[in-house]
Amino acid sequence: MELMQQNLASGQLDIASTIVCLVLALVFGAGGGALGGMKLGGQFIGNKLSAMMGMTFGVIAALPGTILGLIVLKFI
Repeated sequence: MELMQQNLASGQLDIASTIVCLVLALVFGAGGGALGGMKLGGQFIGNKLSAMMGMTFGVIAALPGTILGLIVLKFI
């Protein structure tokens, strides 16, 4: 774990750290989107449907930002 943190801090991205970052973005984006969807639309369309829709939109928002951040880290 320390090696991965040092690689990210120094800008050296290998395939393992890239995959870990993308998986974390996927998980946190899905979780945050589901919670946000339940909070915003749960009372109108139901918690399950709003959680599924929010999870989809959370992942759609999180992955491009993470990919862009990894590209910036690679070239800095």
